[in-house]
Order: sequence, then C-alpha cells, then structure tokens
Amino acid sequence: MKTSNSSAIPVPEITTIARGAGTIFIGMILGAGLRFLFEFIVARNLGPDLFGLFFLGLSVLKLAEIISTLGLHRGVLRYVALYQGVGDEPRIKGTILFSLRATLAVGFGLGILILTLSRFAATAVFHKAELASILRLFAVAVPFTALTTILVFATQGFKIMRYRVYVRELFEPASRILLVIGVAVIGWKLYGAVFSFVISLVLGTVLALYFIKKIFPSLTDKGLKSIFESRDILNFSWPLLLADFFGLIVIWINILMIGYFKASDEVGIYSAAHRTALLGEVILISFNAIFSPIVADLYNRKEIEKLARLFKIVTKWIFSLSLPLCLLMLFFASDILHLFGQKYIPGATCLVLLSIAQLVNSALGSSGFLIMMSGKSRLNLINNFIAALLNIGLNVLLIPPYGIVGAALSFLTSVSAVNIIMIIEVYALYRMHPFRADLYKPVLAGGVAYIIILLLTKFLFRAENSLLSIAIGSVIYLLSYASLMYALGIEDEDKIILEKFRAKLLASK
Repeated sequence: MKTSNSSAIPVPEITTIARGAGTIFIGMILGAGLRFLFEFIVARNLGPDLFGLFFLGLSVLKLAEIISTLGLHRGVLRYVALYQGVGDEPRIKGTILFSLRATLAVGFGLGILILTLSRFAATAVFHKAELASILRLFAVAVPFTALTTILVFATQGFKIMRYRVYVRELFEPASRILLVIGVAVIGWKLYGAVFSFVISLVLGTVLALYFIKKIFPSLTDKGLKSIFESRDILNFSWPLLLADFFGLIVIWINILMIGYFKASDEVGIYSAAHRTALLGEVILISFNAIFSPIVADLYNRKEIEKLARLFKIVTKWIFSLSLPLCLLMLFFASDILHLFGQKYIPGATCLVLLSIAQLVNSALGSSGFLIMMSGKSRLNLINNFIAALLNIGLNVLLIPPYGIVGAALSFLTSVSAVNIIMIIEVYALYRMHPFRADLYKPVLAGGVAYIIILLLTKFLFRAENSLLSIAIGSVIYLLSYASLMYALGIEDEDKIILEKFRAKLLASK
C-alpha cells in the first residue's frame, strides 16, 4: 500500500476531525434517513399538490429562521471556540447570552410579521389562498427554530458534535415522524404535517437548552459575571446574516419561484427531487462542522501550513465519500422518485441536475467555510450574493419556459459558479488549494463502479420493484467502489480516519 510522509500529517487535528466527523456523520446518516422518511410519508399521503403547499410554507420558515439568527450562530461558533481556547468563561457566557437574547427578540418579531402578512402573501404573491393558514402555523415556529440554531452551534463551539446530532439529526426528525403518524390516524393531512413539524421544533429547543447547560453550567451561574463583546460578535456576524440569507436563497428560492410561476403540484414534484438531492450534503456538513472551529483556531495561531494540509485532506475525504452517493442518485433517479408515488417521476431530470450540483458543492464546498472561519465574513457575503443573484436571474429566465427543469439547471449553474470563485479567492488570499494528486483514485473507482453497475443492470438483472432495484444496485456499486479504492492504495491519514470511524461504529454498536 502506498503511504505518505507521516511527518507532514497533522495527526492531532486529523484525529479531532475524524472523531467529530465520525460522530456527526453517523448521526447525520440517521437524521437524513429520518427526514427522508418523514417527507416520504407526507408526500405519499398528500400528493404533489398539497406537498407543494407544505414546502412553500417550509421555505418561508427557513428564510425567516436565517434572518432571526442575525448570523449570530456563526459568531457564537467562532467566538466560543476562540474564548474556550484561552479559558475565558465570562466571555463565553456573554457571547451565548447576547446571541440568545438578540435571536429571541428578532424571532418573535418576524413570526408576528408573517402572521400579519400571511393572507397577502398567499393570495397576492403565490396565488394560492389555502397557503395562508400554512404560513400562520409555520410563523409560530420561527423563534423556536432560531433559538435552537444558536444553542446547537454554541455546543459545536466547544468542539462537541454529539449534542447537535442529538437535537437536529435525531430528536427533531424522529419526533416529527411519530407526530405525523399520530395525526394521520385522526385524519389530519396537510395541517397534521405542519403541526408535526412545528411541535418538533418547540421540543427541540427545550432539549438544546438542556444540553448547553450540561456542557457549560456557568451559563446560569449568577456568580459568574458575563463579559459582552457584542460589537466584535456583531461585526463578524452581520455580514454572515446576509451571506447565510443569500446562501439560503440559492437553496430555497427555486421552490418559492416555482410557486410563483407554476402550479403547486410542480412545487411538490421539485421538492421531492430537491430534498432527495440534499442527502448528498451529509458528508460535506459532517466534516465542515468540526473543520470550521479548527480553521478558526489554526488561523488565529497563524499555523497556515498546517491549515493548508488539512484543507487538502478534508476535501479528499468529502469528495471520496460524496461521489458514490451522488452517482447512485444519477443512476436511480426515476426509481427513487417512484418511491414517492407515480406522479413524482417527472422530476427525475431535476434529481439528476440537483445531484450533480451537490457533487460540485461537496468537492469544493470547504472553501466557503475556510473563508468564513478565517474572518473574511464580508467576502463570504459577496460570494453568496453573487450566487443568489445569478440563481434568481436564471430562475426568471428558465422557469417560465422549462418549469422545474429550468429551476434545477439554475441551481446547478449558480452553485458551480460560486464554488469556482471561492477556490480562486482561497488561492489568492492564502496560496492554498484543495486538490491533491491522489484525487484521481475516487474518480477512477467511481467511474469503473458506475460502468459495472450499468452493464449488470443492462444485461443481467433489472428488478421491476423500484426499491429492490435500488437496494441491489447500491450494494453492488458500493462494494465495487470500496474494493477499487482499497486496491488503489490507502494513505496514512486515511488509516487514521478509517480507524476512528471503525471505533465509533463499534462504540455505537
């Protein structure tokens, strides 16, 4: 087996990333499965038309959540990590309390605004009067989901990943499923789905509060006086508010604009493809969640060479794990959407385009986190603004003539463009890039495995049942991919992370 120069490997940071990514990766796999199951139940129960109304309301909630946080979730992550590094508890307490209070005030105000404007938005903007009640229900959840975001990012600032996993990846989606099954029994359909979503967010806030007090008991200690560095936090966070808002626009504006230009059933079909493609984000978010505070710490200590090496290693891991998932979505696009129901199959082309977009984002997406956590929040804002503007412009041009396929193509183009821009910026600022010579290994292994499954399904088997076809094909593909990756050679840093994943799996078992 080929090995790299061990002296160049930043072992402590790799171990931290592997341990944290292992925790959050396992949790996010479960969370992605639970969210997919919830959306599958809702989609099957409602059909594309009502499912489209549900996702229009959810899109408004997501935008309201990101505005309510004021970008402080990124600020609390960075400054808790920095203050913990020097053992400054008064400033940790001040950072968390300031962020919670500001978020709560804005969240309540924005929730009231949505309640007030719900009828106008439903009739004058989306031309769907039945949407008004959905918006009112989602408005109740705005302050709760925003508070939970601040709390779980605060726990992440302590470099502890499991509590974010427990709340956002396990508890909220699991409780959502139990609630939606319960309300379905009593005959609630659309309102039952919204009710289940809102209640799960309220309960998630309670659980997140419990965990932050467990990690940092001094938060409620009246004997510890808080030191509020409000100006520093706001100066760092406010550009990230706009950056996150524009970033969310790139992800969710397509649904809102389809709702404006087209009927609600097209919103439902696109939403099923969109939510399925987002499964490809699991690996990217898992690694970047723990990579982000490490970037802040290393950059603060001026250890740029070590940061550059970690940037390449993390990118390789993310790409190697994301590639097989995205290629399987490309191959089984129609079969996957058939699971939602026959009426969702026209979204297969959208799923292909959205999956390619997620693959591009996975291969290059750590650049944005590096820019942001090294303190260049205004540059991050400009990048996301460019992506949002490009996506909106392309949606206006492409959705009226091409419908949901035009929306998917807009998303692919804008995501690819902004990621290329960020790669150039990282190199210009820090003289580092994410590419390694051994990136050919996942590309070669993924391509050969794809050809294998293509030939097998074409000449040897093709199950009539969509679920059976996906299951058999996925097992064959993943075994082929893993075998080829092993044959091509494992680097020393790969052994470290594989051992940590193995240990985490055994511990979970």
